[in-house]
Amino acid sequence: MKRLLGFVVKEFIHIFRDPRTVIVLFGIPVVQILLFGFVIKLEINDSNIAILDLSKDEVSLSLSDRLCSSGFFRLKENLHSYNDIDRVLRSGKVKSVIVFGEDFGRDLAASGKASLSIIADGTEPNYATLVCNYATAIVNDFSREQNELNAGVTFAIQPEVRMFYNPELKDQFMFVPGVMAFVLILISALMTSIAITREKEFGTMEVLLVSPLRAGHIIVGKVVPYMVLSFITVLVILWMSWLVFELPIRGSLWLLIGVSMLYILLGLSLGIFISTVSNNMQQAIFISLMSLLLPTIILSGFIFPVENMPYGYGIASYLVPGKYYLIAIKNIMIKGLGIGYVWKETLVMSLMSAFFIWLSINSFKKKDYSRRGIIAMRTVLYLIRKEFKQIFRDVFLGKAIIGIPILQLLIFVPAVTLEIKRVDLCVIDRDMTAHSRQLLSAIQSSGVFRITRFTQSEDEANSLLHSDKNHMAIQIPSGFGRDIGNGHPARIMVSVNAINAMTAQLSWVYLSGIVNDMNMDIALESVGKHAPTMLKQVEVTHRIWYNEMLNYKHFMLPGILTILISLIGMVLGGINLVKEKEIGTIEQINVTPIKKHQFILSKMIPFLLISLFDLAFGLILGKLFFNMPFVGSIGLLFLSATIYLVGIMGLTLLISIYSHSQQQFLFVAFFFFIIFMLMGGIFTPTDSMPLWAQKMNYFNPMMYQMRVTRMVMLKGSGLMDVGKDLLALLIFGVMLSVLAVRGYRKVA
Repeated sequence: MKRLLGFVVKEFIHIFRDPRTVIVLFGIPVVQILLFGFVIKLEINDSNIAILDLSKDEVSLSLSDRLCSSGFFRLKENLHSYNDIDRVLRSGKVKSVIVFGEDFGRDLAASGKASLSIIADGTEPNYATLVCNYATAIVNDFSREQNELNAGVTFAIQPEVRMFYNPELKDQFMFVPGVMAFVLILISALMTSIAITREKEFGTMEVLLVSPLRAGHIIVGKVVPYMVLSFITVLVILWMSWLVFELPIRGSLWLLIGVSMLYILLGLSLGIFISTVSNNMQQAIFISLMSLLLPTIILSGFIFPVENMPYGYGIASYLVPGKYYLIAIKNIMIKGLGIGYVWKETLVMSLMSAFFIWLSINSFKKKDYSRRGIIAMRTVLYLIRKEFKQIFRDVFLGKAIIGIPILQLLIFVPAVTLEIKRVDLCVIDRDMTAHSRQLLSAIQSSGVFRITRFTQSEDEANSLLHSDKNHMAIQIPSGFGRDIGNGHPARIMVSVNAINAMTAQLSWVYLSGIVNDMNMDIALESVGKHAPTMLKQVEVTHRIWYNEMLNYKHFMLPGILTILISLIGMVLGGINLVKEKEIGTIEQINVTPIKKHQFILSKMIPFLLISLFDLAFGLILGKLFFNMPFVGSIGLLFLSATIYLVGIMGLTLLISIYSHSQQQFLFVAFFFFIIFMLMGGIFTPTDSMPLWAQKMNYFNPMMYQMRVTRMVMLKGSGLMDVGKDLLALLIFGVMLSVLAVRGYRKVA
């Protein structure tokens, strides 16, 4: 025991020896939770729209005012002809265009019907769906109010909705737990994934091997210090979630802390296992990021509902640790449930932790830890050859740096969807009349809702919402059909699981549309066929441009490609320089005639070429496997990607120059990478972010590259359309590359 305690103390001393590393370990998770809790949103706020009003009558102007004053839409431009629509959508100035046909008000008065078109930019399918549904709901409310005011018709069915657990539909209830799950496991795994590989690279592993310490002692000694630090981090994160985002802790605080620590132990044990099977820190870092980054974002339920994915991905999600933690903390924090509802997730995380610790000890025992002008241009070429040899000398890394990103592209692109394909609901029908059966038949046949349970018990319906077996419960009271027949308002009660605010909102919009259609049918029957024009109905047509089928694969492939080439450029590109410093070869280079810009170029070019190769290969596979369209110029896309990669590699080289260890570099680079990724519009629309976050995004190169990639590939945008984005990337690239060159001189 004394030996083990001594080893644990040694690890603590090693961690706290560098104050900057400690600041990074504590600061990064807290800053990311604070930032992303405010920034990541799927709701629509002040979405830029354009209006083409060919009628310009009192009704069209009134409806336009209703749309723009709703808080969901903001008028960016009034158009004058159909030719303007492609211009504003292709340039990205607006996400949708509302088109009023000629004689809109006259048609509504004469025939009771008028047409309105919503043309949405389909390059972001979820955003296009939200825009169309929100605008349609506003138009339907407008029609209902006009009928009640002018025709004296009261719509029969009046739903009363209750949003369970999240009545204000705050996105933070969904995303803050997700960011916690994402950040905690990545930080935990990355911290320990380089713990043993560091010992191997610096030759201190032999000292441990000849000591009386057992393999289990070494593993425990590596884990315990980070467990203690992570415990403090969890307390700070939970406190900040409650104080800043008003995220409730309705269940047991001790149970929540216990589950969080178990999840961190799982991340640490997974990191230790990765470090025991890796030969160097680059391998360990690459495996950690590739095995945890995209799987946690995509398959855990953090952003994308697992139940909407193809069947095989639902099965694969059971292998993702973040899924279990996310379910557990939502049940404890937001629903206020106890161990009886989270014991399965707790058991699975415990078994996973034990399994990876056992694998680590066995792998540790089995491994063998023995140590294993023209002239200027020629110099640069020699250094580039040296860098390529260093990369591909590691057989695993040489294959993985190309193979794993492409494999992840093929695996994860089909999984990503925010489309609501199925909403499971429970029905309490206490009326049992023709009208109630008509309503339920319309709901069931919509293709969105699936009735999974009929019951007469409200407690049973609530229990199904608690356990996530149903997303919605509908209660039809007795007398429902009688009230409709007598022309009285007939109420139904709708309860929605609103932890996922976007799913709750869309489900409610879909249900409202079904109820609105049935109300119109009932109103037509009550008014009579002799006076159909008394009822006013605006018929809304949805038209999607650039991605007519709202194919999420076409939306996500550019995003995942951008993530993968960024990982190669940001992480592997910069860590090479820190490795040179740690093993001492940087001093040998500093005394040679090699100039500083030659050295920086030699560090950039190999990873730039590898990244561009991955981009080209990914585009080819996207066309072969997903029929990915490519409407614009491929030269323009590769020009943008080259400028972008130069910029982010300049940033990471700048970070590496001022980092004393690979661990320190990794956490700082990871901090910037996660911010760039989650704020770059890859998964969630940038237009939904707060205004201050949108201004902050001006300094986010990934946002510009993401926008250029989608505009060129899906819209066929040209140089004039993306010129401002390319200029921003160019300024970013030049500035950071110059800083990297100047910074290297200071350190050398």
